Amino acid sequence: MDFETPAPCGVAASLVVAGMILAASPQAASAQSFSAPPFTAKCASLARSCKLELDRASVQEQVSTQTLQDVTDSVRDRVRSSIADSIHSSIRTITPITPITPPPIDPGDSFIQPSSLKPGGDPSTPGRGRNSSPDPSQLSGPSLGDYGPAAKQWFYGANLFNSADRGIALDTRVSVATVAGAADVTRVGVFSATDALTFIATGLNSWVSTKTTGLPDTNTATPSASATIAYLNGSFSTDLSVLASWIPASPDSDQGTRALAYTANFQYHYQAPYSVWFEPTAGVTYGEQFNGNFADRTATSTEIHGGLRFGGETRWMGYIVQPTLSAVAFKVIEQNGAAIQTYNPALNDMVNPAGAVGIRGSAKMTVLWKANFSTYLDLHASTTSSPDMPNVQVLGVQGGMRYSF
Repeated sequence: MDFETPAPCGVAASLVVAGMILAASPQAASAQSFSAPPFTAKCASLARSCKLELDRASVQEQVSTQTLQDVTDSVRDRVRSSIADSIHSSIRTITPITPITPPPIDPGDSFIQPSSLKPGGDPSTPGRGRNSSPDPSQLSGPSLGDYGPAAKQWFYGANLFNSADRGIALDTRVSVATVAGAADVTRVGVFSATDALTFIATGLNSWVSTKTTGLPDTNTATPSASATIAYLNGSFSTDLSVLASWIPASPDSDQGTRALAYTANFQYHYQAPYSVWFEPTAGVTYGEQFNGNFADRTATSTEIHGGLRFGGETRWMGYIVQPTLSAVAFKVIEQNGAAIQTYNPALNDMVNPAGAVGIRGSAKMTVLWKANFSTYLDLHASTTSSPDMPNVQVLGVQGGMRYSF
């Protein structure tokens, strides 16, 4: 696959690990061990500043992934609850039987013996005593058309999220503050009475402050936008998201980096006793990196991930409380493109880096203050490891609210 040549800083950023490998490898002690490639001088001059860009992008990627997943999970959980509540409210109501006023009792009637069995009485004639059967025409039962309100078919939601994250990559510290807003629309009853199709539009902006030893501090803002379509049918659910990010230009480049990420996830919801549930999840993410306004593609990558969500529901001071724990492991199985290549001294050539592996985990507490208003607090962390790229650790907190109507 052919890729356009990236900007100089993009090349040097992809060579930052090459500089670290050269400095730490035995081959660096002997100039006769290998022939230095022609770009070694350029790499040495730009490696430090472009390493900063690489670390910053890695942390932002983890933050954006966590934020988008929290938005999708929160909306899906609320939609599942709303569908259940709507179905319960539409269950057929039974009108109670109207009490029957008994007819007057003859003084000669006995409450012990039906009047129809008294001497001289006709056994075929219903009596009026306590043991006699009432006249069916006097009973008032439920009407066949007597139902509760029809199941609701449309749900709408407005969501607001804020997060603060701190990332560490070697000697770089990256602080990220993110504000995100999302709107969702759900249609219930697409193919059956209980399935649902949800559309989610999310916009977020991240303010990134980066501090690296020996380099000037940098402050940037990165806007992103995503669109998600999710389908839920009983215990099964799936979602497909597209995330676009505009990473600003670095000091060594006159154009920024553009990125697209396509993510597909599949979940299955197991309901256990005592309001406890389990939800295995698996998915794949395909990413593309571009220069300029998505004009020239410089890199691609493919990530697979899988994990488990675990949660429950209880009441606290009259409010519904829903704690949730989640853990997802991921692995980058494919990376291509000049913008992410690293130098391999053994081959004396640029190669695609080995795929990173990592894990993302979170602990979340959601409170339903009203039937249509909820808030949550989420603590999350992630770690990424790769033999060819800097390891990245991210720790953060996120808070959000949702209003549905």
